[in-house]
Amino acid sequence: MFFKKISLLLLILNMSMTFLVGMKRQSNEIVFGLPNEGTNNCFMNASLQCLKNLKGFTEAVAIDVNNDLILKSLSNILQNSSENKGITNQHPFYGHVRKNLFGSTNLTQEDPMEFIEYLIGLCPDFEEQIKITTNSEKKCNKCSSTTQKNESDYILKCEIPEAEYNKSFCSLEDCISSFGNFETVNAKCEQCSKNKDVSCRKKFTLTKTSQHLIIAAKIYDNNLNKKKIDVLFPFTLSQDGELYHLSGCILHYGQSPKAGHYIAIIEKNNQWYLCNDEVITLLSNQEISAIAEHGSIRLEKDSNMTCTPYIWFYSKNNNEQNN
Repeated sequence: MFFKKISLLLLILNMSMTFLVGMKRQSNEIVFGLPNEGTNNCFMNASLQCLKNLKGFTEAVAIDVNNDLILKSLSNILQNSSENKGITNQHPFYGHVRKNLFGSTNLTQEDPMEFIEYLIGLCPDFEEQIKITTNSEKKCNKCSSTTQKNESDYILKCEIPEAEYNKSFCSLEDCISSFGNFETVNAKCEQCSKNKDVSCRKKFTLTKTSQHLIIAAKIYDNNLNKKKIDVLFPFTLSQDGELYHLSGCILHYGQSPKAGHYIAIIEKNNQWYLCNDEVITLLSNQEISAIAEHGSIRLEKDSNMTCTPYIWFYSKNNNEQNN
């Protein structure tokens, strides 16, 4: 009888341990980190976490891979990360991107916006899900002539409204609203100055969006210095009568887009995760709400390392992410 009780107790303990390990493994298999130690790969890692969280991106990479060296190595990263296989900071993908996009394999920090646009351009099966169309209107200050043309892009790039410069924060909706404002630029005029730049006023109007909408706030000035303003953002955005739901955001620490550190926050299965290269942290509802409401996150309690939002990733239907 004694041995039967011991056997029963061991069986119960074994079942309990299996349940706990299973629960732990399940939570760890949702999001995986990407390597960065000593390589300044964080701008790529943060971008990849947000891109692969958009429905259709991973599938498009697999379809468009063909003989493209970068897409082949990217497909390998996406597959290995989904299976929790080891990825080192020496993975050929990082070197291929640096050489082809930035012309050097030097381990410099770069702007993730350039990287994102480059990758999307390599995936024609995905770019139609992300492309936006704008109408540009240019008025010459010299002859008053007006020209218009349609342009396409992958990222909606929005200015910080001048009215908000004297504040410590503004909203992402304010930035989107300022997209249609006129700004003064130097450009050639088809009527009076085809060979020489003259002063013109130019504005863009967003005319078409797609399944996904990537928005970048111009938080850096013309000298690439960060503006001292935080951008607050919503989890749901209304655009052209469509509701877009936030699936990810790239945040930056530092004074220049080509310096500092990049991280990402992404939503998977109704949970938010902080992706800081190899380290993945589950965020509470209170923590993710605080990031949105204050436009910043401090990586460590007793640290001045505060990251601010830079690029947002929205999708029309929250259930159509790569869950």
